[in-house]
Amino acid sequence: AGGHLHRHSGQRGCESKRMISLNEMAGLLQSGTVNINGATVKIRAVTASEQAEVLAAVPRPTPPLTKDPAKGSAAPKIENEKDPAHIAAMEKWYAEFRAACVAIACSMMLGEGEKGAKIPAGPVGGVERKGWIQTAAAEVAGRLPLGMIERLYRAQVRVGNGQPAEEETGTDPTTAG
Repeated sequence: AGGHLHRHSGQRGCESKRMISLNEMAGLLQSGTVNINGATVKIRAVTASEQAEVLAAVPRPTPPLTKDPAKGSAAPKIENEKDPAHIAAMEKWYAEFRAACVAIACSMMLGEGEKGAKIPAGPVGGVERKGWIQTAAAEVAGRLPLGMIERLYRAQVRVGNGQPAEEETGTDPTTAG
C-alpha cells in the first residue's frame, strides 16, 4: 500500500498521480537550519524509530499507585499522577526526552572537540546507542535551557512535517535587537 505523490500546478487538479516510494517520501523530509545568536545549526527530523529508541532509553516515569478514594479499600489501586514526586520526575523526563531527540536531530557531538562522540551507527535499540542517548539526554538537559531545547525540538518536528525548521518571523529571537 503506497501513497500517491501529487504535484500541484496552480490549476485545478494535479499534474501527475503516481505511487511514491518510501525513499522518495523520506527524501521529501529534508533538513533545515536554526539561527542561534548568528550561528547556523543544521537540524533534521527524528524518525519514528529513533523516537521509540529514545523512549526505550529514557522511559517515561510511571506514577505511584494509591487507593481510589471513590471506592472501598478492597478496590484495585489507581495511578496517582498528582503525586509531587511523580510530577517532578515527569518534568525531568520531559526535558531529557526532548534533549535526547534534539541531540539526534542536530547530530550533536557529546564531549569536547574531536574526541566528542556522535550517536553510534549500530542497530537501532543497540546497547551502545542506548548509552549514548542516555548520556545525551542528561548532558543536553544539563547544559541547555529548556526554552532552547523546546525551540530545537519544535524545529525538528516542523522539518518532519515538511515545513521550514523555524517559523518565518523576520527576526532572530536569540539576538538583541
